[in-house]
Amino acid sequence: WGGRMKSFAQHDPSAPRVRNRSSPELSFPEMSPMKGEIDEDSDDSPIGAGTRAFIQRPVVVLTLILWCLSLIATGVAVAVVREEVDGHMPPLLIPADTEVLAATSCLLSVLLAALGAARMAAVAAQEVPMGLRGHRRRGGTMGDRQLRFGAYCLLSARDKPTSAIRIVGTSVIGLVGLSVAVLSMVRCAFAIAVVAVPRRHLWRWEPLAGRCAMLLLASAALWEGFKPAVVQEVDLYVAGLASALDGYTLCVISDLHAGPTSGSDRIGEIAQQLRAIPCSAMIFNGDMAEGTVPQRGEEMESLAGLTAPDGIYYVPGNHEFYNFAAPGGGRAQAVAWTRWWEAHGVTPLNNTHVQLPLGKGRRDIGSFILAGVDDPLGFPNMEAALPPETGERGRARPPVVLAAHRPSPHVEAASRAGVAAQLSGHTHGGQLWPVHVPALQASHGFLSGLYTVGSTQLYVSDGTVGSYMTRLRLLTQTEITQVRLRSRPGRGLGLRQADVGIAMSKVWALVVALGLLAMLKSHIDHRGSARELQHLELQGP
Repeated sequence: WGGRMKSFAQHDPSAPRVRNRSSPELSFPEMSPMKGEIDEDSDDSPIGAGTRAFIQRPVVVLTLILWCLSLIATGVAVAVVREEVDGHMPPLLIPADTEVLAATSCLLSVLLAALGAARMAAVAAQEVPMGLRGHRRRGGTMGDRQLRFGAYCLLSARDKPTSAIRIVGTSVIGLVGLSVAVLSMVRCAFAIAVVAVPRRHLWRWEPLAGRCAMLLLASAALWEGFKPAVVQEVDLYVAGLASALDGYTLCVISDLHAGPTSGSDRIGEIAQQLRAIPCSAMIFNGDMAEGTVPQRGEEMESLAGLTAPDGIYYVPGNHEFYNFAAPGGGRAQAVAWTRWWEAHGVTPLNNTHVQLPLGKGRRDIGSFILAGVDDPLGFPNMEAALPPETGERGRARPPVVLAAHRPSPHVEAASRAGVAAQLSGHTHGGQLWPVHVPALQASHGFLSGLYTVGSTQLYVSDGTVGSYMTRLRLLTQTEITQVRLRSRPGRGLGLRQADVGIAMSKVWALVVALGLLAMLKSHIDHRGSARELQHLELQGP
């Protein structure tokens, strides 16, 4: 790392002699690298000699070329077979038919093959004691098989029954992604430390640090993903709300994604929690189930049996429209879900509204409008969802609380329309570190918690269960939201887990970027020292 060598004038006469490669009759003392240096044949550098030798083989270069061609071919195949459904392009990980499933599976197989090859190269480049090399290679192969199994569960399990094996398979995907993030951060952190404090022995602690970090964060992700949902209390300011309605309570759940990883037992637990929470009305705020009504209706029965004094209301999310392969397409199946909820006593709020509290006598103390708008995959119509600004006898309309699954673009339209408050979900609070920053950008800056957009107060829930992709969650929470409407601005929510997740995601990106630069600098310095040593060796004493 320092690129420094001891002077030949200060050599030890008793040091062993090394033959000069160009002149065998000449010899000179063997040079020992100073503290902080790395030999050319040492594996202590960020890119070990074994790995360098591996990537310089012609067969490896040819394999890389073939892999790139395979990646291009499978990518083109996916682009060709994917087609719009109901005017929208289905997400890549939700195949619309068997052709798209096959093409996407091939694409993922090519990507996973690169990961498997990299792992096998790492094993081949290491000196494994006690004849354990075969066990290490078999372990890498087993890990690759588990990863491919998880990818298959991810692609094909959406319309399948809930089962433990699918929960395990999708959890493998989450753990692999988390391990890549954790171990890359640890590697880069050690690279920065070695450059800042040139001590080669620091690398000895990297495996232990990586294992400890992975064990800690994987345990936290599993615990947060599978533990019961917390009750998140939120004081939501509603401008113009009558003081008599201060403290009116709405219980909101969203993003249950009932299906391959969240079955009837999990939904039943949520229903029991809702029964124990005092609330005047309930809102099912989208992404309630994965699949069609025939596939998931039975699992949702426990929620259909809930009651509230002022009723239960439903707004569709984007995943209700993701049944592309079902008869009629995604929009037809979303309509089927709306009719199913309505048949079970839940009032749909698809581009419509209701005035609460129910009962004319109760409205004498004041009222507000609870409105709902359809998802952008459907037919959102903010104008139809809201009542006129001037009602009967010239009275101004009561304040409006809007239920919309996605925070954006609805909140911008709601602010222009004079909506007092909006309740949303969709983002899962980033769900799994370190994707909080990309999730923040994808949600237009509305990831988790309270926001103010113009005169509209927006609350974004982290979701009640999580995504169908994996149950793992890290630096976010599973929540049932208990919203208390307030006639005056109240206290904030303080620091949320998602806020920490955003900060830690930025730290991860910074450490990885600096670590890559540090490893590049170290490798350049290492090669320079090796050339200098070779030059001195050729010159002789």
